[in-house]
Amino acid sequence: MKKSLASLLGITTFCLSSFAFAQEFLGGIKVGMTPQEVVEASDGARMIEGGDSLGTGAVELVRRDDYRVVGESFRKKFYFSGGELNQVTLSLDRQRDFHATLLVFESLVEALRARYGQEVNYSVEPLGVMKEAEADWFNSNGVNISLYAMTIGDSDALLNVNYQVRVSEEAGKL
Repeated sequence: MKKSLASLLGITTFCLSSFAFAQEFLGGIKVGMTPQEVVEASDGARMIEGGDSLGTGAVELVRRDDYRVVGESFRKKFYFSGGELNQVTLSLDRQRDFHATLLVFESLVEALRARYGQEVNYSVEPLGVMKEAEADWFNSNGVNISLYAMTIGDSDALLNVNYQVRVSEEAGKL
């Protein structure tokens, strides 16, 4: 009994550690990489100082400008916590009004559907003072992908694509 329990524990540990190593954000960039590994693995990426910080405490240490997807230019930001990569954010470079941003949002939804399948959440609220659009995917490798656009009033809209493992890790505890 002890031997089979130990074997089961060993197999479970191996599977969980293999799962963690398989968590890929995009383009060969993996969860847990160091800043130097990200720079070496991502064409055009460079180390930066004074990058953005997230509410989770993660800090942007690596950035790539002019990352092209769906015919648009994005800034790719790599966030680290404890020296390990835990989030990648794509931010649309050229801001525009919400309705023009919504066209880029829909192009990204189509591209993400083609790659990851149907989203688990999709909503667009184009009316009112605060306009928002959101779509989410929970990838089988534990990476969550969130696409979010928003504006308040007549201001230019923001558009981000976030790749992160934070929610999946917490869900695994339940």
